[in-house]
Amino acid sequence: MRITNGMLTSNCLTNINRNKSEMDKLNTQLATQKKIQKPSEDPITAIRALRYRYTSAEISQYLDRNIKDANGWLEVTEDALKDTLGLLEETVDYFTQASNGTNDLSNRQIIVSTLKNYRAQMYSNANTDHSGRTIFTGYKTNDTYTFEKPALQTSYMITEHFTPDSIDSINIVKSACDISTDTVNANTISSLDVSGFSTCDYVSYNRIRLAYNTVEDCVPEVKYTSASGTESTMSVTATRKSTDANAYDIGDDEIIYLKDTGELIFGKNTYSNLTSAKDIEFTYAKVGFEQGDIKPEQCFDCYEITDLIDPAKGAKSLADITADLDLLDSEFTTKYTYNPDQNISYTINFNQELNINAIGSRVFTADMTRDLDDVINATAAVADLEDMIESLKRLQSNYAEDSEEYAKLTTLIDIKNQERDYAEEKMQKLFEASLTRYNKHFDRLTLEKADIGARMTRLDLSKSRLESQKTVVTTLKTENESVKVTDVAVEYAASEAVYDASLTAAGKVIQKSLLDFI
Repeated sequence: MRITNGMLTSNCLTNINRNKSEMDKLNTQLATQKKIQKPSEDPITAIRALRYRYTSAEISQYLDRNIKDANGWLEVTEDALKDTLGLLEETVDYFTQASNGTNDLSNRQIIVSTLKNYRAQMYSNANTDHSGRTIFTGYKTNDTYTFEKPALQTSYMITEHFTPDSIDSINIVKSACDISTDTVNANTISSLDVSGFSTCDYVSYNRIRLAYNTVEDCVPEVKYTSASGTESTMSVTATRKSTDANAYDIGDDEIIYLKDTGELIFGKNTYSNLTSAKDIEFTYAKVGFEQGDIKPEQCFDCYEITDLIDPAKGAKSLADITADLDLLDSEFTTKYTYNPDQNISYTINFNQELNINAIGSRVFTADMTRDLDDVINATAAVADLEDMIESLKRLQSNYAEDSEEYAKLTTLIDIKNQERDYAEEKMQKLFEASLTRYNKHFDRLTLEKADIGARMTRLDLSKSRLESQKTVVTTLKTENESVKVTDVAVEYAASEAVYDASLTAAGKVIQKSLLDFI
């Protein structure tokens, strides 16, 4: 085959350009310290680079955002529970002091005064927020768990669900001597007939305590579901106030609704019907809320009926509503359906989620304050009786011992002393019972705090694992994409020598031309 000068020149230029391209490639690698500049140079390396970068971005999302935010939320929750536990611990200490028989009434009143302050403080941590989001309100992170200020015109129709365990026993001091210092004085004692006054009774009743006191009209029936799923109802016999003379007069088949204390009192047979029930349902109205009261939608199925009973919008009465619940579906109500499983979850690792919130209705239950209400009311009842006895004694001192007025007042004082003794016994038992109740509240919050601690431990483990993963992925990403500068520098020097040699060889090959042979 004949090799022409043109062919020699073309081959030399091609080889020189190839060597020059190799030098340029190595020079670029030295400058960028990357193996490739575009995917077509090495598709496998490019695909691996994309995978490593995507994985690294995911890990950074988990480490720098999700875990950081979840840890902040859990820390705030743990602090709120810790503060509340401290409050409950002090409450238990005060109950222990108050249950001591050596305390007199004045000491117990001081304790109750302190407990009233604790009651106001009980839910202070329920509205704790993290970065503007409340932490105990489930999905409603833009709302508070309790009313932060009085809402005296706000009205709700509330449906509560109970179990037989919700039914407890209360002791009531019943007296036929229904008098007050306003009805017994120097002007009335002469005409007062004490012949009908009798000794006191100390009677036990079964009740369900609602989440609120000072409630309004109710749906006049209690629904209950048996263990087999059969639904039944029992009628509410009467609506009264606990201060009524016949407040606790109840037949075996009756149910009494006490509006001022928020209680359902059951007769012997109605109580028996509920002991094996799977669910007990009761619907009632609540008009006006104090600062610190739980918002009903945070714990119960309910309707806000503020507009429905607004006179400017037609003003349906509570009696109309409780008699016809279909009215609740009007345009002037807002319906809330309570969901106890409002868990907020963060993805903290590949295919791993962590629940970061605590549900307020499981932590800050209505019983926490209602248990205090029982103690406070019982102590107030004893104090009122002490005051009344002292007033009667002062009035009695104005009369001769052989006078009719003196004898009447002696009868009244004896009855009130007996009533006071029963009330003290009730108060003492309540202090003792409250020790058990608040220890249960304390244990419940302790378990919740322990659960939060366990989640934080899991979060720390995931963080450590992700940090290790990030190190591994970063190393693999570097090995896949980056070059070893020393190796490339050696290759570059060799390529440069080859390039120089190719130039020298080409110069020698193409020095001669056809003219040199003519």
